Amino acid sequence: HRLGSEKYNSKGTLICIGVIAVSEVMIIIMTLHRNLPFEEFTVYDTGLYAGGFTFCLAFAIFYLVKQIFKNCDANKHKVLSWIITTLGGCTFGVYLIEVMVRGQTGWIYDKIEPIFGKYPSAWLWCISVFLIAAVIIYILRLIPGVKKIL
Repeated sequence: HRLGSEKYNSKGTLICIGVIAVSEVMIIIMTLHRNLPFEEFTVYDTGLYAGGFTFCLAFAIFYLVKQIFKNCDANKHKVLSWIITTLGGCTFGVYLIEVMVRGQTGWIYDKIEPIFGKYPSAWLWCISVFLIAAVIIYILRLIPGVKKIL
């Protein structure tokens, strides 16, 4: 499969990077303004600060990844192609078990927060939760019949 043959659009890439940066800065400012410990955050706080920018972040990241891999020939990059398609195939299952995995892996954040700080640690923790959940779903999908469900 070939991922498109259009020219790389540097202007669109810069716009996406700008949207991601502005969204993240706004989330940080709004979270600091609220000044609550994580335990006191409510669904309202989470939806107000993170949820409002989810669409912008998702669209910008999708477009950015599409731009990066636009002229990528999947036949030349078999390992990268396998990783992307495997992670893509696991996303629904990750969505289903993410809360459980997050609940069991809070210690990761606690261990890395003194080293990296709060915000970078939150990103690293989110990435690790996704990867752990993806590995779990990948293994579950190897069971006959489960792949159709997940």
